[in-house]
Amino acid sequence: MNRRILLYVQHLLGVGHVKRAAAISDGLIEAGLNVTVAFGGMPVPGITFPGAHVVQLPPVRTADASFSNLLDSSDNIVSEDWWKKREKALLDLQNTLSPDLVLIEHFPFGRRKFRRELVPMFEQARKNPSCQIVGSVRDILIAPSDERKTNEMIALAREWFDTILVHSDPTVIRLEDTLPAAYQISQKLTYTGYIVEQHINHPDNLDGHNEVIVSAGGGAVGANLFHTAMDACIAGCLADRTWRFLAGGNLHTDVIANLKARAPKNVIVEHARPDFPALLHRAALSISQGGYNTMMDLLVAQCPAIVVPFATGGETEQTFRAEKFAQAGLVKLLAEQDLTAISLEQYATCVLEEKSVTTPAEIDLNGQSATGRIVAEMMN
Repeated sequence: MNRRILLYVQHLLGVGHVKRAAAISDGLIEAGLNVTVAFGGMPVPGITFPGAHVVQLPPVRTADASFSNLLDSSDNIVSEDWWKKREKALLDLQNTLSPDLVLIEHFPFGRRKFRRELVPMFEQARKNPSCQIVGSVRDILIAPSDERKTNEMIALAREWFDTILVHSDPTVIRLEDTLPAAYQISQKLTYTGYIVEQHINHPDNLDGHNEVIVSAGGGAVGANLFHTAMDACIAGCLADRTWRFLAGGNLHTDVIANLKARAPKNVIVEHARPDFPALLHRAALSISQGGYNTMMDLLVAQCPAIVVPFATGGETEQTFRAEKFAQAGLVKLLAEQDLTAISLEQYATCVLEEKSVTTPAEIDLNGQSATGRIVAEMMN
């Protein structure tokens, strides 16, 4: 099958969107499709798109978790000239590739500022009557507080998208649970199941065996969790075990240096590793935030876990997901506002004493292969 897919990926802060998009790309390639990735964020070490052709657009990131300012590769606020270069680069790629299907990650349910480059690309795509436009979204969305923005979001979905792939199991979380207005486009929604890493390497070393693994995804908003976990270590929490802190690429170097300087002898502080899922398989306990990919890795590994969802600045995504999974007995939820060295020690002791993890057999974790199959069927 010589069908061409243009996969648009734009991350701004963390790395979760990129990791999930890479898994989706793998699923598309395994289904026999040719994938070109339009990559709009800063490069992410350790995450690649094997088998796909990656085109780096002029990269952009957000200045902070408020998403109020976008910065270019020189850390300058993006200018009108920068936007024009981006728009041209994306249109040129669209025209050169002439894809049979355009797959857009997250938009129109987020990345509102990128409408100015995406709508012209959609208009160009529609000049080919057989080209389809498909959306790709995670299980949980953050509904705008402004009804006008919600209406605009739904209108864009109706106007431009043939199908929207929701990477969730609807028996666990439906899109309407966090975006009630999604019922208006229910006919466009297709649930794929959760996206998880299918091929886990198990190195010969025993790193992770019986350890406590502390992680926070890309680390952009993980400093508080890391510092509090280190406080617990220094206070003697589970001193008979090795603790392994995995610092994501977006964790500030000053934070990493501070953690290393304070670490007791039973604590290892290192950069995040590509074998993270394998470490979880061997670990006694995971302490992490509640991002999509981390939660999926925990489900597959069936690792006893304490989840401290990021909830600063009104963020609700991780908390909602963690609450759902905690209710099913899959993880132990510790709210960010309740996180202290003492509470963390109490939770860790409790989880290890219970020594039980609910098997997620009823949860659909086949989203990677299902996405490839669904897209391939759309193009037949």
